[in-house]
Amino acid sequence: MARQMHNDNLRSIVYIELGQCYFQERAYQKACDALQASHNPLMLPSVYYLARANVFNETGRPDSARYYAEKVLSTGNTYANID
Repeated sequence: MARQMHNDNLRSIVYIELGQCYFQERAYQKACDALQASHNPLMLPSVYYLARANVFNETGRPDSARYYAEKVLSTGNTYANID
């Protein structure tokens, strides 16, 4: 629906939420795929980076997790809660 409406912000939110659902199910590859599809640099960058950091942390890739956690901090949005 978001694609049909040409609403990139809504599309980003939908894919981020889908990625979070996959993350909760421990379907990490699907979570990564959904997060990659969600990426819109102008829309919720801290949420995107935090989700990526969490996936990399859970899949045993601490260097990548740290990279994305630092990107969260660089957005200036320290409201995000890093798990």
